[in-house]
Amino acid sequence: MCYMTYLAEYKPTISKLMEEASSKLELRVSQMLVDLKSNMEYRSKSYKDASLRNLYMMNNLNYIVRKIKKSRELKTMIGNDGLVNELTEEYYRALKLYLESTWESVLDSLRSTEEVKSGIFSSFVSKKVVYRQRLKVFYDKFKKVRGTQSSWIVSDEQLRKEVRSYILSLVIPVYTSFLEKHGSDIERGDHPGICISHSVEKLRKEVEEMFRVESIVC
Repeated sequence: MCYMTYLAEYKPTISKLMEEASSKLELRVSQMLVDLKSNMEYRSKSYKDASLRNLYMMNNLNYIVRKIKKSRELKTMIGNDGLVNELTEEYYRALKLYLESTWESVLDSLRSTEEVKSGIFSSFVSKKVVYRQRLKVFYDKFKKVRGTQSSWIVSDEQLRKEVRSYILSLVIPVYTSFLEKHGSDIERGDHPGICISHSVEKLRKEVEEMFRVESIVC
């Protein structure tokens, strides 16, 4: 991608050296971007983890779009915004798939619509046990995802903020709703503080600490 930026900056000289019309060079640059996206999609398949595969696509698509938007010369060479819009749509598609493949399963236990009904086998004690168990499943899944993905690289600061923001917009409302509905049942009896180990703010803080920074030279 860096070379494409340089290619755009030195377009007049390169066009003269190649003895080709400017339009041919512009066509080649656009085709190179299409080929680059195809190559990224092919390489992403080497990642067995769906979450990592989608994060790889998000990282690279964001980088390409950002480079195009920052380079007036490259934007001019590409011409219309069709290709940039397509790459942006692909980015948001990868983001959607990332959220689905990672966070939907984390939230499953909190989203369960099956309520613990009153009755001879559904006493106050069983309510507490069931809701505590659902919360524990959530904490275990959250801890696993956070432990794994905190080492994953998202170099662009704006991208890190955006991904974290989408995660929070998905996780926080579900977690808050679960505690509001079932917190009183969970906290009754022994060791209430151990069962609810995360306040909403603690959960938010841990999400905001996810992903690692690695500088890109270009």
